[in-house]
Amino acid sequence: QAVAHGADAILYWQWRSALNGQEQYHGTLIGPDGTPMPIYDEIARTADEMRRAAPYLAGTTPAPAEVALIYSQDSRWSIEQERHTRDYDPIAVMKDWYRPFYAAGIRVDVVAPDADLSRYRLVLAPQLTVLDTATAHRLEAYVQAGGHLLLGPRSGMKDDDNALAARQPGGLTGLLGARVGYYYPIDAPVTLSGNGFSATTHIWTETLGTVPGATVIARYHPNSGWLSDKPAFVMTSAGRGWIAYLGALLDAKGQAAVTAWACAKATLTEPVVPSQENLEIVERRRGTSRYLIAINHGNTDLQPALPAGFTKVVAGALGKTLPAHGVVVLALNHAR
Repeated sequence: QAVAHGADAILYWQWRSALNGQEQYHGTLIGPDGTPMPIYDEIARTADEMRRAAPYLAGTTPAPAEVALIYSQDSRWSIEQERHTRDYDPIAVMKDWYRPFYAAGIRVDVVAPDADLSRYRLVLAPQLTVLDTATAHRLEAYVQAGGHLLLGPRSGMKDDDNALAARQPGGLTGLLGARVGYYYPIDAPVTLSGNGFSATTHIWTETLGTVPGATVIARYHPNSGWLSDKPAFVMTSAGRGWIAYLGALLDAKGQAAVTAWACAKATLTEPVVPSQENLEIVERRRGTSRYLIAINHGNTDLQPALPAGFTKVVAGALGKTLPAHGVVVLALNHAR
């Protein structure tokens, strides 16, 4: 899995158990008596597979991602200082946004706020709470040039001094054509729906006010007290791209629906292999040579719908099925 995502080598720590000190119980390949530990045979098999795959994978890099997810350490610290509710976990939010893309077999790069975004078709900013002027300008330029930007709750709440400087989403308010009216930590689920999908929000909600030109994608349910009928999810076309703002933390089903909406709206390329539960497929490339690394993370055998064009198994084993916890490396066109 590490090699599939870009590693060119794997190191194991440590070889043999330390007889004294703080790492006596550290995992090892060889026990204190010099005999192999249970993991030894598995790592030996992995080493043999790597030896066979290395001539093919040498010089390759992971296929470029079309999706970027912005991770801001400053935003994480800002939220952790003032969660407003004990259930708001900024790392869990990042995982919740990432998980549906992983399940769909769509590669995502996790990038810093100042990263070059020009090569990505879709950029996700789940909680870009700290939004400085330079980053706001870069994101606006990205959208105007044809990029697609999806913001999540608490975005644009603070400036780079962690100060409340403007209404959300800060420097992107003009581009979005909407701003957050107010935010509400909630203690009971609330539904929202619109444009063919529905979701349940929990922990955090925000209401949005819009101006002409902004499209409301979803609203809170009519019987939701002070949230009733207020916009929760809006989108605006800008330049050659679009910007959208989702003002709620959603359940898994709802987040998957938003992911499907964003992928379709950004016209992402279909994965080489259709997604299956517990199946991970990652492509590495070198020039016109393409290789797939397929991993079965489940406890039962899988039958991946592999492309007809693959020419050989480079490493691992593949019969009619990919065994439970099995790994296989496939060449897609020509060998080396």
